[in-house]
Amino acid sequence: MHGRLRLITPPALEPVTLAEAKLHARIDHDLEDGLLATFIAAARQHGEQLTGRQFVEAEYELSLDGFPCGDDPIELPKPPLQAVEAVSFVAPDGVTQTMPATDYVVDTSGLLGRIYPADGAAWTATRRRPNAVTIGFRTGWPVVTGNPSTPDAIKSWMLCHVTGLYEQRESFAGRSVSALPGDFLDGLLDPWRVAGVV
Repeated sequence: MHGRLRLITPPALEPVTLAEAKLHARIDHDLEDGLLATFIAAARQHGEQLTGRQFVEAEYELSLDGFPCGDDPIELPKPPLQAVEAVSFVAPDGVTQTMPATDYVVDTSGLLGRIYPADGAAWTATRRRPNAVTIGFRTGWPVVTGNPSTPDAIKSWMLCHVTGLYEQRESFAGRSVSALPGDFLDGLLDPWRVAGVV
């Protein structure tokens, strides 16, 4: 079931720090810290697009035109799913209601997180209108003791990507001697790609 995804709260931290990026790129001054911070965010966003994952914990809203039929699950994008914060829907009488957490089950064991109706139940009817169902959820690798728990291979890909952007900042048409071929570099992300993501 396709829906509309909206970022509510972006990540509080990036998977790699400014200090890590400067060390990797062998930069020993602070003159371009702002530019590097922009490259770090751009690298994360590009990697998330390539893999279909959320690299650091963030909050999203998924809007659907209705619940699935019967007890079919709702799949939540951008794994790994951490928690479902709320499920609300527009009832047939037009009143928006929040579904009690006891009425659905959250499954985080698979690649994509899923929500099912509680045992023996089915999804409720909604008013026939766009965005009749809204699911708020938290997804992405969590921040543990002040540090994102993003896998090391993803962090390595980001560092290489940031260094490449920095070295080619004057002309992205040029090639840097130290730049790794794109196919090799993007291969670091292969184990983390969600099926169906190009």
